Amino acid sequence: MKAKRVLVLTHHGGGGVRLFRQQWAVEHNAELLILFVREQRLILCEAETESEWPLTALDSPAFVQQLTSTPLDAVMIDHVWGFPLERLLSFLELFPVPYDIHIHDYLAACPQLFFITPKGHYCGQEKEVRICRHCSRTGIGRRLMEEMVGRAGSIEEWRRWQLELLQKARRIIVPSQSAKQVMQGYFPELDYVVQPHPVYRQPPPNGESKRSRELRIGIAGHMAVHKGSKQVLELIGKLDRRKLPVKLFLYGNADHLLAKKASPVFIQRGEFQRDQLPALLAADQIDLVLIPSICPETFSYTTREALNSGYPVLCFELGAQAEAVQETDGGWTVAPFHAEALYQKIAELLSQPDEVRLAARRLQKKRSAR
Repeated sequence: MKAKRVLVLTHHGGGGVRLFRQQWAVEHNAELLILFVREQRLILCEAETESEWPLTALDSPAFVQQLTSTPLDAVMIDHVWGFPLERLLSFLELFPVPYDIHIHDYLAACPQLFFITPKGHYCGQEKEVRICRHCSRTGIGRRLMEEMVGRAGSIEEWRRWQLELLQKARRIIVPSQSAKQVMQGYFPELDYVVQPHPVYRQPPPNGESKRSRELRIGIAGHMAVHKGSKQVLELIGKLDRRKLPVKLFLYGNADHLLAKKASPVFIQRGEFQRDQLPALLAADQIDLVLIPSICPETFSYTTREALNSGYPVLCFELGAQAEAVQETDGGWTVAPFHAEALYQKIAELLSQPDEVRLAARRLQKKRSAR
């Protein structure tokens, strides 16, 4: 069967957005033309070829004509990072096919990203325009507003352009009920299609008996402030001081807060390929996985992959990460956003090891029933 030709607007980063795009292309037998903004230049990737264009090319019918020299079957928006929104809307109107938007974070509502303030705190999905206006005048929010709306842009204008982009989409696709609820809080007039991303089964834990009563906790993925690096740093300190038989294993890059942290309870395994993670968790005899994010994830591949692999998950009670844990009865959620709450739950699980085993057993039964 001939592959579909699909134009995808996205960002130049990796993470869950890239993983989703790769999976989507395979599942839909799609050949992707990838368009993103890097250093205020348009980058177009097709097959192994990369070309660079000025942002003004969005105003050019000639650029669209080049993109459609071989007809497009679909247009998909994964992300609009760096795209000037007014130009982008005009650009999209030049295509003969409608576009779908996939929601991977909450940029449409919050230019600071992830509802994290410039001081590194979760704002609780603030709705008060006065507060949002003040917050978006600094940090990444200010930069994005200037690049995407203009120097005189305001949070009201930002959300107005984002709303227009969403309204003109054929479908707005969100990967979880939690993501739908968050988006409805800011754009209640829109319809959303809930469509979870596929998560592939991974080999289950090897079930070997452990040599000690030590509780081993895995943390997977790049650590940053919004992913809970401050909370992990505090947790390490508490575990050090209180001498519990617990070890934390980080699989992935540490940010500046954690990279230089030396502690016998904190082991950094470094970068890994995604398909290596089950073997790494098994080799370290991990008992459960910690998702310390302090922002609401829209989906959280890491949470769902851990649960699908039979590892119980501990996380804060918010976002799609908590939704996944509660749906599967495969772990524990604690009140955000203090390391003490994580510590208390870990201490409780250490004193009641059957809790961890029972959670793992429930996940294994669900896995076997599929």
